Amino acid sequence: MVYVSPVIGRWYRKQRICGIPLIVVEELSNRQKNNCLSGYHGYDKLLDAVNHLLEFEKRGIPTIKPLPSEFLSHFAGKRDQLEELCVKKKKKEQIHIPRQIDLDRIPYIPLPPSPATWEEWKDGTDELKSEKDIFQIVDSSGWKLTESRKLEKEEKPGTFFKEIRITSEGSLFIDSKGKNEKYSGCKSSLMKRNREGNVVKEVGLDHDIYRIATSPLNDYYAFMSSGGALYAYNGKLERIFEHQLSQDPRIVAHYESTIPTWGTIKSHIRTIDVSTEGKDYLFTISDTAWCINRNHESNWGISMPLNEGWERVVSRITTDVPREEIVNAFSELDLRMPATQEAIKRKYRELAFKWHPDRNKDINAKERMQKINNAFSALTGVDPNSLEIREKTVFDYRKRPDYTFDIVDIGGTTLGVTIATTMFGFPNDWIYASGFADDQVHVYLGSYAGKIVKVDPKGIPLLVYDVSNTPRWIIDTSDYLYIQTDTRLYIIRNSEELVDIKDIKRKEKLIVGDEGFGLVGNKFLKWFNEDGQTIGTITTKDPIRAVYLSRKKVTVETRQHRAVLKIFDA
Repeated sequence: MVYVSPVIGRWYRKQRICGIPLIVVEELSNRQKNNCLSGYHGYDKLLDAVNHLLEFEKRGIPTIKPLPSEFLSHFAGKRDQLEELCVKKKKKEQIHIPRQIDLDRIPYIPLPPSPATWEEWKDGTDELKSEKDIFQIVDSSGWKLTESRKLEKEEKPGTFFKEIRITSEGSLFIDSKGKNEKYSGCKSSLMKRNREGNVVKEVGLDHDIYRIATSPLNDYYAFMSSGGALYAYNGKLERIFEHQLSQDPRIVAHYESTIPTWGTIKSHIRTIDVSTEGKDYLFTISDTAWCINRNHESNWGISMPLNEGWERVVSRITTDVPREEIVNAFSELDLRMPATQEAIKRKYRELAFKWHPDRNKDINAKERMQKINNAFSALTGVDPNSLEIREKTVFDYRKRPDYTFDIVDIGGTTLGVTIATTMFGFPNDWIYASGFADDQVHVYLGSYAGKIVKVDPKGIPLLVYDVSNTPRWIIDTSDYLYIQTDTRLYIIRNSEELVDIKDIKRKEKLIVGDEGFGLVGNKFLKWFNEDGQTIGTITTKDPIRAVYLSRKKVTVETRQHRAVLKIFDA
């Protein structure tokens, strides 16, 4: 009887190969898993895995269950058969093993932490809205109101369209519960309007809608039903893809794994997406993401770290640090946005050498150093009370029980940051936001812990951002990356350059157009150019139902009225 680690058992439990049962062992430590078996996957690697198990048996590793003495001869007689089976299995089925993120091999970019909440929410701050006029321009520095009128009866979308999404060709109205009487026999319905707000097409669907994926960067849509079926549609509202995720071997493997599960499939699949032209599809199951092609074959799979979790991530501060204080923090370090993390660390290094009390006997040095630490904390999320500064001759990233700041002086001066922590509670860091970039090959995965991983076309993680709070929207337009949490919007350029941040102190949803982006609240719309400069704000007396974006024009629609705003040329 062969015993395998949870890594292999996770995917092969309850299976028999050449009459050899595979049994899951729970006692392996993470170090042993990583060092000996985590790299093995697929039937073609089973031989190597078994050889390693036999070697551990000889070495007497206590966490490996003893192998029967007759196994060696039995296995030797089955070797040729097993090798032949490997070849056949490769042709008949695909092995579904996700890549485990190695945090020691990818850049880590801590951004100013996103607060869990704002005090204004607790105080019940009134909603931003128009008190008298149907539409009111609050800030007209970059646009003007050119039209305001009541909608005709045929222009008013049905109240059953509860969800409206911006796409590259207009807006998509979604009736997810099948309340549209026009399609009484259908379980849901869609209506597409162009950039001017005119109806293009309306269809009824034979499935309900539980998850929704649309993008302002293309005109393709993905939906998942409450039963776990994935559907995709093109801009003509024609179905181009269908896949029963409940029967997908990757999903089945997850439910047969050693990872605790509960509830139905729809509870575990948090995000879905479709690329331009419907070539590739994305879905996540708990802490794992899969990218598949039209033939349901895996392009790649990737899992967030388990157990020890994000060991290179410090205990992030949770205080409410508004944008004004972050701007001041940049000034304290003689910087301003846009700025990269390298620039922040480099400037901190320079000022720390200058003002650290052990190196500077000025009576104001201690106070100045505290301000520098506080500024660095606001910009990176590192608690200044935990900083330890010392001189060293060698530095690299490594795991430690606590984190420190190491100042290195070898001829010139360099500064590195060693950061580590242990995640407590449930070990899975679920993926709550995801999406294809504008290039349609890179993918972003945002976790509950506030980590956003950028993945290349082969499923290899390129870098990880840390915003300390669960992301809701991640949109990469090629020129800019927008990351929105419930309390903050980050604007990033060239992967690492923080251009600006916007505090979100009311419930606001990010929408992105060709030449800028907006934050839509219940009764207001704030509009900005691509790098975050304010164009203007419009408030409404009634809740906003839809927004249409076209070149140099933004159309805002309530249940009864429509306003058109023209954006000035820069």
